[in-house]
Amino acid sequence: GVWDVYGHLAGRFAEHGFTYYQPGIYFVIGFFQWVTKSLNPGFDTFIGSVETLLTAVVDHRHWDLSELLSRFPPAEIRRFAFFMKLPYLAADALCVPIICRAFEDSRERLRALALWLFHPVNLFSAYLFGQYRLWPAVFIWLALLCAGNKKYFWTLAALGAAALFDDFPFLLLTPALLIFGRDTKERVLLAMCFALPLMAVLVPLALPDDWKWVGYSYASEVIQKTVMQSI
Repeated sequence: GVWDVYGHLAGRFAEHGFTYYQPGIYFVIGFFQWVTKSLNPGFDTFIGSVETLLTAVVDHRHWDLSELLSRFPPAEIRRFAFFMKLPYLAADALCVPIICRAFEDSRERLRALALWLFHPVNLFSAYLFGQYRLWPAVFIWLALLCAGNKKYFWTLAALGAAALFDDFPFLLLTPALLIFGRDTKERVLLAMCFALPLMAVLVPLALPDDWKWVGYSYASEVIQKTVMQSI
């Protein structure tokens, strides 16, 4: 029920240097939790307990994950986990028709689908480790499909939508502008298409805090430190 995600998190975690995610994944996960609320009773209580635990971590107080889990029957924990994975399954399902349209040859299509749906990295990262990056992958596949059909403005819009979920689409922006833009004017228009989905979501979220915490989701202290260590 929290729309101002970053305002909600700012005083709890962000001021302590903890990173958090880009807005797209919050809204997608929140939407699925809202839709399945009646089918998943007790989940609100569980998430409230998790937030209490995270607050204890931030405040450097004693915390015990096993004690938290012991409050809920094992069958209930498994049900919570199942519903928490549904958004990833939905992303996988959205990728399927896009992949089918991206490959005209039936053999290549089946090979691509098999590689996507049964690749151990995808299965482990999404359904075991809980990584949300199947969602930006939906828009990357869509961008590839649009690029293959020479719909370059839609390609950049799809990349912009992917950037609502992760940082890496920003790395693709410059190459995409150079490859798909025939001149400076067209590249400016393509860049505007990339920015449009970002601005539509980020501006309303940024107005209450003057961009401070929204920008933090893309360049927090934790993210900056990780990038510098990688370099």
